[in-house]
Amino acid sequence: DDLLPGVYRVFADFSSEGESLTLASDLFVPGQFEPKPLESVSNTSDAGDGYEVTIESPRAIGGGTARTAFDVFRNGPTVDEVQPYLGADGHLVALRDGDLAFLHAHPEGEPGGNGPIAFEVNYPTVGRYRLFLQFKHDGQVHTAAFTQVARPANQEGGAVNHG
Repeated sequence: DDLLPGVYRVFADFSSEGESLTLASDLFVPGQFEPKPLESVSNTSDAGDGYEVTIESPRAIGGGTARTAFDVFRNGPTVDEVQPYLGADGHLVALRDGDLAFLHAHPEGEPGGNGPIAFEVNYPTVGRYRLFLQFKHDGQVHTAAFTQVARPANQEGGAVNHG
């Protein structure tokens, strides 16, 4: 696929000699474009090719951790088992709005399990975050994106993070 005109951030996340490293660089694709605002908070994401993913998470707290679970559906029914992808049932990257601080989380449990793909997501500060879940099914990798808002610990809120 050709990239649409705009500014992109490229991340390389790896480990060397037991140390985790993340490198980032900006990529500029020439042409006319208008920046788009961060998408609103939603508990459902279209992952393409008939896949839909839902998120369940308690209210995210800046400086705290929230158990965040994702259910994958394809053309209606739940996908019972995703395939291991890079040694796990899924990978989750969170980017903080504004400075694009990069967070990478690995799922709970052993690869090949049934049920939701669950992560302990650490939100280092108050703010908006864009979460990208990647999972593999039927030999293809799919990506679902969600916006979450980490609020101050003393702010009232419900059980599900609706922004």
